[in-house]
Amino acid sequence: MSSYGLTSLGLLRRRAQLRPVLGGDARMVFTPFSTPIKPDVYVGWGAKKSGLRANLLAAKHHRKLLLLEDGFLSSFRPGKREVKHSYFIDTRGIHFDRCALSDLQEQIQKDNFDDEEIQRAHKCINDIRNLRLSKYNHSADLKNLTGHEMPERPYVLIVEQVAGDASLPAELPTIEQYRQMLMLASKKYPDLPIVIRTHPASKISSPLLSLVKSEGYQVYVCPPCNIWDALDGAHALCTISSHVGFEALMAGIQVETFGSPFYAGWSLTSDHHSRLVPSGVSTLAKLFIAAYIRQSKYIDIHTGQLCEIETAIEQLSTISQARRPNRRRVHTVNFSPWRRHVTKPFLVGALGQAKHHRKLKSAEKEAMKDDGVVALWGAKEATPRQAKFMRLEDGFIRSNGLGADLHRPLSICTDGPFLYFDNRGESRIESLLRNHKFENELLNRARELHKNLIRTKVSKYGTGEVADTIVVPNSTNSQLKILVPGQVVDDAALVYGNSRVKDNYSLVYETRERFPESYIVFKEHPDVVAKLRDGGPMPIDADTIVRDGSVLEWIDWADRIETISSLTGFEALLRGCPVGVYGVPFYAGWGLTDDRNPEGSRNIQRSLDELVAASLILYPSYIHPRSLLPCSPEKIISELNLSTSSINHSSPNSILRRSLVRILKFCKPSA
Repeated sequence: MSSYGLTSLGLLRRRAQLRPVLGGDARMVFTPFSTPIKPDVYVGWGAKKSGLRANLLAAKHHRKLLLLEDGFLSSFRPGKREVKHSYFIDTRGIHFDRCALSDLQEQIQKDNFDDEEIQRAHKCINDIRNLRLSKYNHSADLKNLTGHEMPERPYVLIVEQVAGDASLPAELPTIEQYRQMLMLASKKYPDLPIVIRTHPASKISSPLLSLVKSEGYQVYVCPPCNIWDALDGAHALCTISSHVGFEALMAGIQVETFGSPFYAGWSLTSDHHSRLVPSGVSTLAKLFIAAYIRQSKYIDIHTGQLCEIETAIEQLSTISQARRPNRRRVHTVNFSPWRRHVTKPFLVGALGQAKHHRKLKSAEKEAMKDDGVVALWGAKEATPRQAKFMRLEDGFIRSNGLGADLHRPLSICTDGPFLYFDNRGESRIESLLRNHKFENELLNRARELHKNLIRTKVSKYGTGEVADTIVVPNSTNSQLKILVPGQVVDDAALVYGNSRVKDNYSLVYETRERFPESYIVFKEHPDVVAKLRDGGPMPIDADTIVRDGSVLEWIDWADRIETISSLTGFEALLRGCPVGVYGVPFYAGWGLTDDRNPEGSRNIQRSLDELVAASLILYPSYIHPRSLLPCSPEKIISELNLSTSSINHSSPNSILRRSLVRILKFCKPSA
């Protein structure tokens, strides 16, 4: 077992994340200075003080050296508290100094790349481009930003770097390099406008813009946006040593370098740094393999174990797609302590965590002040008069237990004024089903997700496993077997669902009238069984009233389902069981159900694959039960099926637990 000497407090704080990078059995000790304890390897951070310290200690004590840097696919946003997807490792140097020895340069010079690696590199490059991923991924899409002026394409893009950047060559003042870039851009590309991309850390003043102003250049300034948006219109890019230069190579753009980054000197760029000596010819794929695959370590953010770059790309893309659109600070209204706790990971955006308020007035005032958005739970909360707002509700694959029994939600749905069960207006899922163009790739994904859902027997509240087999007495093989799932009396889908049938009693009566010879089983709602909510008057027209058994088992038993708007109808559609609806739930009116409500038609036919794509992929957001970070529905299904240890399974009927539910779920939130 090797021992690793961490030479800074920052590395010490990251030791849990570093463990898979260094090795699962690695012994880490804090050794910022020379001590009697001599670790096998000294670990430092790049060219910072800890890296220099590690280098000196390793040389002094004849030990190995390991230098770390954030990987090229690092995290959603910069910051010490952000979970890292990758680290770049080297035992000799740093990737941004092309003129010094490093493992990366040696990897490129070896040129031992086989065809399979080359193909893999091309696929990863295409995925990174198409998913628009970079080192940090919190910046907004350019199309969503207003108040800026960009020139017609093409243009020359000049990239500023922050003062003190370790990758800036020390022997030449940065301002002189900026002057050289401006001169080259105006002379080599005289017919193209110049666009300046200032560094995000240049909050007060930009040295590059100051130079532009003093020397009279006419330029455009690119707003802080996703870097791929800036690259989309660029014909050429000028940089000292920014990694944006390598991303520009991935985008097929001419790159002019004025420093010594790892990608310079291989006949891929035009180089203007006097110390840089060309080392031969290489290809973009080979540089990618060396830098992104061989010298980088990737961490599965949900398991904490090492993973391949493809997994990191998928996970970083999922997080970015979940968080990047939320450009506004979220201000919640009247959330209980429990709801604040469980919605926290869903409401993280580019500006960080949500702020909580007891009163709508307070939330609206703060939202107006910082251009934020007010978050309301469900359909009953009053809306703000002026501030932007959104409504939240549990998703369709929620948890491995009841929400009313304090089981953490793994998915929520975010909407505008009207949620998926509210027929007073068009919800976002209805808009998706009306207007979205469902591409084949999305439909194929939905088809596979559907198959996996059926195979694993996952429903809204988990895997549906039960101890006993359901028993239904007195039915005959010739009778039509109908399942009527119960709903609670205050269900918002009943209140706002535009149905003439308003309760379980009337629903079973209507079902008996329509199917007089059938065998009807009424299944009480799980929250009613758990004595947490009211189910209203008990139906008298059912042949059997049941409380036990998984809803999936009952769907398998039934020949058809009759419901007002229960999600059981959606579960039944997924399992090929005919469904009759008396309300207008999100899954009705698309030609997939027997609609009893004449106002339920949406005048468009949709396939089951399209319904699955809209309702389980496009509409909800998901978080992983272990990492509490955004993930895909496929990952949620896998977790619910294979591992339920991270989700609470306490008995919902214990007096102590029901008391805790009421305290945490229904007590008044603090200000």
